Amino acid sequence: MRIKSSCLIFDINPHFVFNSEIKKNVLDSFRKSYPSYEVYKFSDLDLRDILKNIAIEMFNNQGITCLSRDKANILMWSHYADKNKGICLGFNIDKEDKHLKKFLNAKKNKKILPNLDACLLLEVEYVQEDERPEINIMEIINGKVESISKTINTKFDKWSYEQEMRITCYAGRDSKIFPTALYYNPNCLKEVIFGASVTFNEFVERRKIISEISKDISFYIATLDEKDYKLNINKVDEYDLDIMKEMYDDFNSPNWMLECKKYKK
Repeated sequence: MRIKSSCLIFDINPHFVFNSEIKKNVLDSFRKSYPSYEVYKFSDLDLRDILKNIAIEMFNNQGITCLSRDKANILMWSHYADKNKGICLGFNIDKEDKHLKKFLNAKKNKKILPNLDACLLLEVEYVQEDERPEINIMEIINGKVESISKTINTKFDKWSYEQEMRITCYAGRDSKIFPTALYYNPNCLKEVIFGASVTFNEFVERRKIISEISKDISFYIATLDEKDYKLNINKVDEYDLDIMKEMYDDFNSPNWMLECKKYKK
């Protein structure tokens, strides 16, 4: 994870508090550790920037995976699923699985998990424009998990449509783990939803590949509502596929599932 990205410059980027008390504590600590070093020559600006860079590195040692509670959100499909040509994965995560031990694949994550202090599924808190997280720099440097967690899981309320949940992995200061992949247990994948612009042939081909992961996966296709600005999520069964195979050899309509439903009636 990097503390800034090109499109979300405020996400996971708090206002770092630096005041006279923090300065005094830092200089006292420096003097004890380096008695011959002339720390008093640091300006307030220099010292604040040094501490801020240390704090940012602490954030960069953490990892996040972003999820959503809403599988039919039009903006989510447009932004994150190749403009409705991709897929959405639906996971079943046990509420009692506090540290995600059932969800995360211990074997595939064996190089990651031992180096983590904690791994949690947390709901993002959406706040107003004037409520950007305000964090004491020294709390971050000292590894105070509460301060790190507050920043990682706070977002500007213009993004509230995402209904975001975040898997947050906390690593120690000296752990250089991220960025890296995070593997889940295949039996936690329960739904695969295909975008409204996926063709019938693409659906059949990809469904066959995904079915090899687990037999306990339900497949859905998103369709455009006939009247409203919304997507409907339709389950696809074997009967639907048989009908479509009889009707079309290569059907490219964005709403082929609706045609299938009309045919069934």
